[in-house]
Amino acid sequence: MNEPDFQIDEQEFQAFQALAQQIQAAETQNFFEIVKLLGQNPKTDFAGADLSGTDLVGGDLSGANLIGADLSGANLSGANLSGANLSGANLSGANLSNADLSGADLIGTNLSNAVLQAASLCGCDLSGAQLNQANLMSVKLTRAFLSGACLNGANLSHAILKYAQLMNTDLSGANLNHADLSSVDLTTAKLDGASLFNTNLASANLVDASLCDVNLKDTNVVQAQFGGEQQDFEREVISDLESRGAILDGSIKSKKNIQAVWRKNSEKTSLIFGQLSTDDMTWMNSIGTEIEIPRKTLLIEEGTMLDELYIVLRGKLEVSLKSKKDNKIAELCRGSVVGEISLIGNRPTSATVRAIEDSFVLSIPRVALLSRLDRNVEFASRFYHAIAIFLSHRLLGANNHEFSENSAGSKSLYTRYPKSFDYQIIADANLKLLPMGGLTC
Repeated sequence: MNEPDFQIDEQEFQAFQALAQQIQAAETQNFFEIVKLLGQNPKTDFAGADLSGTDLVGGDLSGANLIGADLSGANLSGANLSGANLSGANLSGANLSNADLSGADLIGTNLSNAVLQAASLCGCDLSGAQLNQANLMSVKLTRAFLSGACLNGANLSHAILKYAQLMNTDLSGANLNHADLSSVDLTTAKLDGASLFNTNLASANLVDASLCDVNLKDTNVVQAQFGGEQQDFEREVISDLESRGAILDGSIKSKKNIQAVWRKNSEKTSLIFGQLSTDDMTWMNSIGTEIEIPRKTLLIEEGTMLDELYIVLRGKLEVSLKSKKDNKIAELCRGSVVGEISLIGNRPTSATVRAIEDSFVLSIPRVALLSRLDRNVEFASRFYHAIAIFLSHRLLGANNHEFSENSAGSKSLYTRYPKSFDYQIIADANLKLLPMGGLTC
């Protein structure tokens, strides 16, 4: 087989040799000087180019077209990239510290693990960009667009994000300590587990933002807006936010934490709440009143008629019996229902209940509840079904307990209780005490 006949243009070959010799004589590894010798323009000729690991320190790439370029691991510290188009580019692990990227197009750009410390990204578009684990300490992101961007685990301490758009942005686990997020739009953003020590959230919009495991105690929340189904705050957190000037919409205030009790303790409270619909609980919220029960305050006195059904929202209550020597026989905690036997049987209470720590209960008027039960057949069916399951678990728990003979020869409940039960007094012909199944502190 004959070898292909290659024809080399002698003139082009000599020009190439001369260029190679010129580059060698220049004794430089500076990218911009080499590009100049090659007669190329770094601002227009490198879209989609592989520039990974390239030293571009302090270079002028303002307005450059670097769409889809691979700049992973490149050193761009102090570079001027203002107004550059880097959409879809790969800058993972790149060093962009002190770089100027103001007004740059970084839509969908990969900046994961990049170093952008003290860089300026004012007004740039980072929509959908990947910035997870990036170092953004002291970065300037004023009026930047970060909608849908991922900043999971990013370090944004001391960053300035004033007036930035962060709708639906993932900031979970991010370090936002001492950052300025004043007037930032964080609607539907995810901040779960983020650190917000001394963060400025003044006038920020956090409606529908996810704030699980976030401590807002040391933040500036003056005129900051909270609300939406994502946010289930404890009563003391709501009071604290309001006292510091935050704006909480009605969706938080009207909850009275009953849905939060249901969701956060669904396994424990499903005996009652698991049988009720969302509309049922919404009605209970609207008709009920949240009551604070300070420590040592009496909620129910033995032998009295009840006008309310109570649901424990927070804290701990003590159940005691006058006729029992030990007096204290049980503790009720978050999710416990108090007074359902008196409600159904229309008889005096058989025990005394008082708070052993500052607590909150949802008080549902007996008259209103009975009226709804009479008028709404579907609600009545669900409610009585829930009570029936609740009491059957209570009786089942009693049958699984050991009893010992007291001095009078009657049966009393042995003190070894399983962890999955709280306890409440019920008037019964044979038993003085029956366990409340399915609820635990």
